[in-house]
Amino acid sequence: MNFLVALLQIFGKKPIPPPTMPPQPSSPPIPPTPVSLPGDPPLIKSSKPPRLDPITYGTALYKEASKSGKMPDDFTPEAFYPKPYGYTPVEDDLNTVENERRTYCNFFVRTVARWFGWTNFKPPNWGGAGAMTRFMAAHPEIWEKLEGPWTYGGQSGTGPDYERATELATQGYLVIAAQVNQDAGKPGQATGHVCIVAPEKPTLFSSKWKRPVSICANIGASNFYGKTLSWAFGKEPMLFRFLGT
Repeated sequence: MNFLVALLQIFGKKPIPPPTMPPQPSSPPIPPTPVSLPGDPPLIKSSKPPRLDPITYGTALYKEASKSGKMPDDFTPEAFYPKPYGYTPVEDDLNTVENERRTYCNFFVRTVARWFGWTNFKPPNWGGAGAMTRFMAAHPEIWEKLEGPWTYGGQSGTGPDYERATELATQGYLVIAAQVNQDAGKPGQATGHVCIVAPEKPTLFSSKWKRPVSICANIGASNFYGKTLSWAFGKEPMLFRFLGT
């Protein structure tokens, strides 16, 4: 470039100034996640930890878990996409019905957590189910882990406290069941599963886990409200009660 400028000066021509770029508009700020949206069930005022009216909570939770609906018989990716938490097409493998379906438990739990004033389950750091689980486990000042000794039918052990989880959920508190997959990767990309302990009594016996467990609202490989946690998880999950911030 300097060589060309020198030649132009020798022959008495002024160099052509480089073009100027017009000012670029600044990116609009990312709006904050709303604490509540129209239609969210109202919190009980002055409650610490935050809680909802149990009947209102159960009704809203059932409706939210039912939004995904049933995959229609005339399924096509164009007709079925998008659903709030339901099956969405996997573009690179549409040759079987099972591979045409993918669900998002983290979106569902994020919505329910927002009802209680918690809006931090979001990308890039804590948006996935596994990352959400790790966050709750690392912050007992916000998320109380519900575990302890249990005895049933001559058997005993230490693990998730389903009786307490059910008792708290039926009082209108937010209780999340969660686990991280063994092969989870980076904290922001960890895989796992999360669902909501429903405000329903009593706990019901699980032949898989050999003791009574909580009823839940689940979005995942199957979407339901009213079955036990053993239908949502292969192994027993951790349980966390939201304490508020």
